[in-house]
Formats: sequence, structure tokens, C-alpha cells
Amino acid sequence: MDNVTELLVKGAAGAAGGATYVDDVFSTYVYRGNGSNRTITNNIDLAGEGGLVWAKGRTVGYYNNLQDNVSGLTGTAKYLTSNENHIANLASASEGSTPWFVSAFNNNGFDLGVGGQVNMNTYDFASWTFRRQKGFFDIVTWTGNGSTRTIAHNLGSVPGCIMIKRTDAQATWIVYHKGLGYYTTDPSDYAMQGLNNLDAKVNYTWLFQSAATATGFEIGTGDYVNANGGSYVAYIFADDDQQFGENGDQSIIKCGYYTGSGSPNLNVNLGFEPQWLLIKNADRASTNWMLFDSMRGIFTGANDAMLHPNSSGAESSPADLIDLTATGFKVQSTQNDDTNQSGEIFLYIAIRRPDAYVGKPAEAGTDVFNMVRGNSSTTVPALVSGFPVDFRMAKTFSSAANWYQTSRLTDNNEVTTNLTFPASTGGWTKYDSNTGEGINWDSTYQGWMWKRHAGFDLAAYKGSGSADYVYHSLGKIPEMIWVKKIVGGNGDWRVYHKALGTSNDPFDYSLKLNGYGAQIDDATVWNDAAPEINRFTVGTHADVNATGSTYLSMIFASVEGISKVGSYVGSDSELTITTGFQPRFVIIKGYDSNFMDWYVLDTLRGWGSGNDPYLALNSNTAQGGSSDWGAPTSTGFTLTGNNFTWNDLGYNYIYYAHA
Repeated sequence: MDNVTELLVKGAAGAAGGATYVDDVFSTYVYRGNGSNRTITNNIDLAGEGGLVWAKGRTVGYYNNLQDNVSGLTGTAKYLTSNENHIANLASASEGSTPWFVSAFNNNGFDLGVGGQVNMNTYDFASWTFRRQKGFFDIVTWTGNGSTRTIAHNLGSVPGCIMIKRTDAQATWIVYHKGLGYYTTDPSDYAMQGLNNLDAKVNYTWLFQSAATATGFEIGTGDYVNANGGSYVAYIFADDDQQFGENGDQSIIKCGYYTGSGSPNLNVNLGFEPQWLLIKNADRASTNWMLFDSMRGIFTGANDAMLHPNSSGAESSPADLIDLTATGFKVQSTQNDDTNQSGEIFLYIAIRRPDAYVGKPAEAGTDVFNMVRGNSSTTVPALVSGFPVDFRMAKTFSSAANWYQTSRLTDNNEVTTNLTFPASTGGWTKYDSNTGEGINWDSTYQGWMWKRHAGFDLAAYKGSGSADYVYHSLGKIPEMIWVKKIVGGNGDWRVYHKALGTSNDPFDYSLKLNGYGAQIDDATVWNDAAPEINRFTVGTHADVNATGSTYLSMIFASVEGISKVGSYVGSDSELTITTGFQPRFVIIKGYDSNFMDWYVLDTLRGWGSGNDPYLALNSNTAQGGSSDWGAPTSTGFTLTGNNFTWNDLGYNYIYYAHA
């Protein structure tokens, strides 16, 4: 069966099976080498669909290793490397049949052998898995004939980028990219001679003959792409094909270009927040291919983790080069040859993060929220969540201590809900794990951890001093928003909740997460504007929008069976609150009066029958536990009555609950 027929069959099967999410076709997975045969489980079906695994040492200067199960780059040790022009290598004969690199492509990930390039004991590695899928990625192979010809593919749309490598002889990688059409409108007029070198674009007529189409791409007679009898593989990336997500109407990959400004805050609009970025200066030689991903770290207000496909060098964090936004990214570097030289053209490939539109929906609360005690590990994760953590709260619960909050977007810029201070460096913060967060947290600490999904999102932004929009990717109207200034001086935590305010001015009101006061009527916080499905408004108040300051927002919404943002009116008797699920965690706050704290109950610390241990987000005190608050039920929770703190006659309360 040829490539086209095979993928047509698989594409039809995928369509029949329902929606395709970005989680189904792409994964960044980081791991520590152990020098032994092992399985990496990233839930990507490589056995059934075919795909590419790209692995690179982070703390050791080893090759970028690429293997796929379509072109014959399989077996015990056969691989390509993006930073060399090597033939498709076999490891030395002395290695025999020992599994060395990627030794198996599984229906939920891949197996690794003992090769130091991908699994050296105690060193850190990153892997990127690309599954074949219409509208995202394809792999094709051919034998050269020395004559102009068209190579068929089954991407189902016009490719945005094509990476070609001869596999039977030494030859440089050749890269076709849609963005090269900037120069002549026809991207085939130019190519990038890489990934293995630092060159600018080249104009060789014997490489590509015409712009790629939805069915194929035309190559010339050059040995790099079509030597008679030569063997070739092409990795083909789609551009803005809108067939992903629950409704099959979203794109998950874009290939394009931007023009450098030489100044920070250069905005690149993708229409989504990326999780993986590859950037190359097309105009200037001696510039690197720049590979970013949010698992290793693309931070707002901190240095980004950097690898280079053209280099075997270890990971570095030279500067704050890129900031992520809900609609794309901002280039922060100034007159940087690799990312932002004024007037020069930069090509990119961007893969979307699993947001509420294209991420696989949570099936249980534990898919996106978890609570654990620390395990004292000196390597990440010391707080084991079972998923990649995007936001974390931690506290010593049995003694007095501050709360500590950080996010994947802002790295170890740590703030605390009981204080107004800006962020400080959190020594135990570490997000580069697929299964948890942090180091050194011991069992006296508890972590509360969230993954971004349809019920929780994050947005970091820079203040402008004027009323402005902050964009998010919840895919629904936010019901609660927390905002904290993390750079630029002290500032209160400001909270929007859908139950606050009056019928005349509901969006004028806010609460302070770091305080116990009643709701505050101040239109300068939210600018008297309702949150929207893709954005909310901040006014001119310094707590949410001072010029030059950096802010982190945490955005919450209800998801059936997973989370609930709600409110109730207190009673002098027991109340039953219906959430539609059995909660493990709840935050409760009365907002009519002062001296009403932000109380936290959770089942890990003993919320249930009898007296309940509680904490307050606005206080550093140890947990109390001399009162019976009520208990979780199969469809919500009960609250004992006639208590000013959580249920008193005539008072209004808000809550946030999670399964």
C-alpha cells in the first residue's frame, strides 16, 4: 500500500472515530535518563498511525536524534540527526542487537534503548512526538530518479513546511517553508539549507520547482532532493488546517513569518497560544534554529529554555526571548540575530497547546486537578500530580507559613495569596515534568495543582496603564478571575466573581484574595465590563494594570462533572449545595461583611464527617479544626447552619468547588 492510500484509509478511520485533539497527535515529553531499556508513555498512537520521535539531551551535549516508523529509520539504532548531514546512521557493530535508541513505536508512546544519545543515566532529555494526521503532519519517502517530479503526500492541505533529508548518503537537510513566499510570492523559489547549519535562505532552482499543493510537492534534479537511486525522507507540516477539536473546526499548527522590529513586545498573532515553536532567521547567515517548548519553559518575566536543531549543545537559558499569549507570542529580545533583528524575516512553525478548543476534554476531576503531600524528592516532581502542572499552590498546613503560588507561564516567580508583595524566586519551583511539579517539598507541605482546560486558564500580561483586554482560551465566559501583580511593586490580589455586585453595576465590584473584607465597588478594576468568551477587561487600577508591571491572571469556569463556580445565601439551618459531582476541594468566602476569610476545605486533609480542618488563603496560620462545617456528598456538599464564617442567615457567599 503506498503512502497516500495508507493515510487515506487511516484518515477515514480517524474521522469515523470522532474528534481529533492536539493531545492525540503531538507531545513534548521530558525525562531523566536511566541507561536502561524503558517505555515513554505519552498517549500518542505511533504503532497504528505512524510518526516521528525527535529526542535531544538537555543537560548533555548530544545530537538531535530523529527516528520514524515510516521511512525505515527503525531497528536497533538507525536514526537521523538534524545537526549533522550524516547518512541515516547505524550505531557501531559492537552494539549488535541491543536496543539503542527508539526501539519500538507503540500505541501509546515509544520504547527507548540504552543509547547515551537519548537515555544516558542521570542526564535530562526532551522528546517531541509527531503523529501522522491529516491537517497536521505527514511522512513520505521516495527513491530519486534525477528528473523533475512531483512527490505525493496525504496531508490533505497545502504544506506549510517540508524538511527533506537524503538517508543513504551524506547530504544537508533542505527545508521548504511557506514563509519564503514573502520574497517572491512563490515559496519554492527559495529554500533553507539546514536544519544542520546556520545559513540564510538560498535560491537553487534544482531544489523545488513550484509551490507545494494539497496533494504533492515538485522537486528538481539536485542531489539533495532527487539524485538517481538516492533514498529520501520528508517530514511535512501542515498550516492552519481547521479540522481539530470537538467540532472539527480548529487548527493546531501554523507556519508563517514575522518581520523583526529590534524592540521588545513584537506581537505575532497566531489565533492560539503555542506550546512548541521553531524559529529561524531567513535573511542572515550564522543564525541558529531556535527551538522552544512550554514543557521545558517559555516564561513571562524569566529566561526561556533554549535548544538548537543545528547544534548538539546542551540546553541554555540565555534571556527572556519569547512570551506566550492566548493569541500567539511576543518576541521580547532586542536586536537579536536569532529572533528579532530589525527588518529581517523570521520563519516559524507553531504548534498549539491543548486549550479548551483543541485539548482532549477532562473525563474526571483528577485529570486536571490534584492534591498531594510532598515526597522530598530532589528531582522533579516532589509533588506528583499525574499530569503536567500549570498552576500550583503549596503550604505547610499544620504550622504557620505563607502560601506559595507559581505558574508554568511565570516559572519560579512565586507569590503568596496572604501577602501583597511582588514575586520572589521560589527555590523549590520546577515545572519541567509531565507528571508533577517542584523539588524538595516534604510531607509537611501540601500541593494543590491545576492543569489548564475548559474550566481553568492562565494569562500573563504586561500592564499598559489604560483600559485594556486580556485574552484567554477557556472557550466560555469566565465566572471567577484572580489577578496578581508579580513584577512592578506591591499589589493586592483582585478577584472577579460572577455573583458579586448589584443588578445596576455588577462588573464594578471585586474582592481582595489577600484580605477578609467585603466586596469593593471600584469600576477602575474591571472597567465596568463583563468578561467575554475569549477575553476580560482590566481598567486603570494599579492592582491590575499599571504601566510596565507584569501580571498573572487565573481564570475559572464551571465544567459539568469537574468544577463549579457558584454562590448561595446563608441560612440558620443546614444547607445543601449542589455541584453535580462529589467535590474534593472547595473555597468559600462571604462577601457582605468584613472578617470573612477565604476558607479552604479538602478531602486530603480530612474534610468529611465530624470536625473539619480548614485553611484560609488570606492567612498564613496553621489549619484549624474544631468545627463541623458539613461534608461532601455525591452531588455537592452540605454546610452546617447559623455560622457567620460559612453559613449565616441572610449573608451572601461565593464558592469554587472541584471534583
